[in-house]
Amino acid sequence: MKVQFATYDLISEDNNIYSSAKIPDDYHQTWHYVYFSYSHSSKSAVGGIRYGDANWEVETFNNIYHNDKGDINSLKFYLGSSDSSKFQSINGYFYNAALYTN
Repeated sequence: MKVQFATYDLISEDNNIYSSAKIPDDYHQTWHYVYFSYSHSSKSAVGGIRYGDANWEVETFNNIYHNDKGDINSLKFYLGSSDSSKFQSINGYFYNAALYTN
């Protein structure tokens, strides 16, 4: 099984640029760490995933051009639950959680 990191490029008008990272067979009941970002200054996007204590699987997209205005239209951040909150992901509580932006 694989997970896909996807992005787009305004210059080439390609809205389906993606790369796949392998999911290990024993991924159940382990912490999953997912990271995806875009750098305006380096014109690159980076996606990474880590399962438990395993090494990071990192995918880099170079020469990617997004909106140069730097406007963020939306942001989704999920902490300890699934996208639609159908399943409780963590049996417990978070205290003093914070999200910082510049």
